[in-house]
Amino acid sequence: FFFQAEDGIRDYKVTGVQTCALPISQPFVRGNAAYAIGKTGAAARFLPALIEMLRDPADNVRKDVAEAIGRAGADAVSAVPSLTPLLKDRSGAVRRYTAEALGRIGPGARPALPALIAALQDAEFTVRSYAAYSLKSVGIDPKEGLPVWTALLAGYRDGRSRTSGGVGGTGSDAAA
Repeated sequence: FFFQAEDGIRDYKVTGVQTCALPISQPFVRGNAAYAIGKTGAAARFLPALIEMLRDPADNVRKDVAEAIGRAGADAVSAVPSLTPLLKDRSGAVRRYTAEALGRIGPGARPALPALIAALQDAEFTVRSYAAYSLKSVGIDPKEGLPVWTALLAGYRDGRSRTSGGVGGTGSDAAA
C-alpha cells in the first residue's frame, strides 16, 4: 500500500493498490488506507472493499472506514445494511462516524432510521449529536422524530447548538 501526502493532511495521492490494505496486519496502515481513499474522493470506486473492512477487529479501522464511506455520499447507499449495526459498536468513535456517514448518504439511508433514532439515547454526546443531525439528511419527518429529539434536548442543555439543526430544528441557539 502506498500513499503520499502532498500538502499536509489535505491532499492525498493514492495509487491503484488501495484494496491491498485488507490483508495488511497493521491496523494503523489499514485505517490510513481507508482514510486516504475517503480523502481522495475514491470511496465510491472502492466501496466493496470498504464494506468488507467494516468487519475489521480494530476500532480505528472501522472508524476510518465509516468516515470514508460517508465521503462517498449517496453513492454509498449499498453500504447502509453494513453500516447500520455499527451504531451499536463498542467504540464511541465508530458509532459517531457511522451516524455521520448515514447522514451523508442521505435519503438512501432511510432503512437506518430506527437505529439512528435509538442512537439519540447513546451514552456518548457526540454519537447523540451526529445521530440527531443525520436524521434530517436521511429524511425523517420532523413530527416523527420531534418527541425523541425534544426529550434529548431536555436533558442536555449544552447539546442544543449541535442538535438544533437536526430534526425539525431551526439551527439557532437563540432559545437556549
